[in-house]
Amino acid sequence: MGKPKICIFFIISLSFFAIFSLNSFADERGTCTNPGAGTKICGENLVSRDNECCPNQQQNPSYYRSASNPTGPQNYNDCIANFFFKDTDASQVNDCKLGCCCTNLAKDVKIGAQCKGTGETFHLGDTDCSECTLPQCNDNID
Repeated sequence: MGKPKICIFFIISLSFFAIFSLNSFADERGTCTNPGAGTKICGENLVSRDNECCPNQQQNPSYYRSASNPTGPQNYNDCIANFFFKDTDASQVNDCKLGCCCTNLAKDVKIGAQCKGTGETFHLGDTDCSECTLPQCNDNID
């Protein structure tokens, strides 16, 4: 093999490697239900997994389970497995559907992702909160 053929072979090999490397580093897009993602939860547009839903835990601790985010993911792996839905529209994710969030103090229509706290019960599809029973002292009837 002559030098020009080796150079051409090297350039072609390097080009294929670069294309496949870029593709493997491309951030996935989907629907996010991570409470730490704020306004990105169940949005109309798909979000970036690694930038908007499950970012680096050391640099973005508020996205992960803590006193201020008690229902958030434990770590990055938990986030991508349970709080991110690749290539899926929010309308296809149960945690993004409306229902009634019941507690001992109130009943509110919310998306499922916003009703996961201690003492909260979510009733998918119940938008008049007929399935919630408040204790008599909190039902505003008397």
